[in-house]
Amino acid sequence: MARRRENRRAALRSTMTAVSQLLQGGALDRPRLESLQREMEALAARTDIFDASDFPPPADAVNNSNMFELWRSAADGPTLYASVAPVGLTTPPHNHGTWAVIAGVRGVEEHQCYQRDARGYPQATNRMNVGPGGSAAFLPDEIHSIRIQPAPAPLFSLHLYGLPFEHTERDFFDRESLKWIRYSARPNIRRIDPESNDA
Repeated sequence: MARRRENRRAALRSTMTAVSQLLQGGALDRPRLESLQREMEALAARTDIFDASDFPPPADAVNNSNMFELWRSAADGPTLYASVAPVGLTTPPHNHGTWAVIAGVRGVEEHQCYQRDARGYPQATNRMNVGPGGSAAFLPDEIHSIRIQPAPAPLFSLHLYGLPFEHTERDFFDRESLKWIRYSARPNIRRIDPESNDA
């Protein structure tokens, strides 16, 4: 386990150094997001450093997920999380309030993408699955929802955001009130390998 932790720290540092370099100079655009996707896909392929025993699933195996903070950049910049989610978990349509890259490690999550119509309501557009070897990327105002597909074990994916969760202003669409509502801060983020950051 100690060796795996050291290998994980080294891989995280290498990846996040590359992320920092890719973000230097100019506004973030789709081509640069695609470059970040390649970095995240390469990290997600390192299944040897993401053993399930290091990332326990949530106690509520139906309605919740566990988020583990893997790396936080200096001055609360780009932050990397691991998400462990049960089969069948769904989210409402939402944005991230910052750019986001999601890469699959184990299991498959279905991403339904949306555009706002004239009323501001989300209208479904394309759909994509993200599993091992794949990724998805979103600009701050882009909207998606997630459904975890059937699998023998909880889903495990990597989530890279432009800001830590507590600094984002994420909104979700409430289908009952037909209103966009600000997400509250996630209460269940765990810090893993606290040394693995440059904050």
